[in-house]
Amino acid sequence: SQSYSLHPVYRGSQIWQFIVLVFATFPLVYFIFFKWTLNGYFGSLLVFTLSFQIMGFIHVLLQFVSVRPCDFMIDSKWVRIGHPLGSFLMTLSTIFPISISIERFIAMKRASNYETAPVILGPILVILIIFIDLILIIFIYKDETFDSGAISFMIFPSKVAGKMFLFFMVILLLNIINSMFNFFLLRENKRLKKMNTSLATKYQLEEVYLSSKFVISVTFLHVSFFAAYLFMMIISGL
Repeated sequence: SQSYSLHPVYRGSQIWQFIVLVFATFPLVYFIFFKWTLNGYFGSLLVFTLSFQIMGFIHVLLQFVSVRPCDFMIDSKWVRIGHPLGSFLMTLSTIFPISISIERFIAMKRASNYETAPVILGPILVILIIFIDLILIIFIYKDETFDSGAISFMIFPSKVAGKMFLFFMVILLLNIINSMFNFFLLRENKRLKKMNTSLATKYQLEEVYLSSKFVISVTFLHVSFFAAYLFMMIISGL
C-alpha cells in the first residue's frame, strides 16, 4: 500500500484532486452565503456538496500525513461498505444531469401550462435513476468478497474493475450525448420564444433556457473530470 501511495501517477492524481477541491471551495462558499441562505430548498444539495468536499479533503490529506505503512490501508469491513457506496454516489451524481435534461425538454414543450402542472415528473425521474444505478452497482459487486483491505475506496478490486470501467465509459458517452442534446434545447428554446407572445410562456421558456445553460456547464465539468479520471485509471493499469 505504501509503494502504491508513493507511485508518481497516484500521487499526481491526489495533488490534482486537492487542487480541484481547493478551487471548488470558493463557489461552494458563494453557494452557501448567497444562494442557500436565500432559498432553503437547496438544503439537500448543500448537505451532499459539503459532505463530498469534506470527504475529498480527508481522503487526499491522509496520503500526505500518514507515517506508517499500515496508515495507508482501509480495513476490509469499511471497504465492504464504502466501496459500493462510493461507486454508487459517484456514478449517481454523473447520471443526474441527464434526468434534468429530460425534465427541461418536457418543460419546454409544455411551457404554456407547465408552471401549473403537478410536480410528478421530477420525483419519478429521481427515483427511477436511483433505482437503475443501484441495481447496476449491485450487479457489478455481486461476486466481490472484500477479503482484504484497500488503499482507496476508488481503486477497484480485480473482479470489479472491468465492469466499473465499462460502466464509466457508458456514463461518459451518455454525458457527451446529453451535452449535445442541451445545445439543441437552447436553440429550440430561442425559436419557441420568438413564436410565443404570452408573457407566462416566455417566462417559462426563459427558465428552461437558464437551467439548460446550467446543465451544459455541469455536464461539461463531469465529462472533463470523468475523462481525466478514466485516463488516470488506464495509465495506472499500465
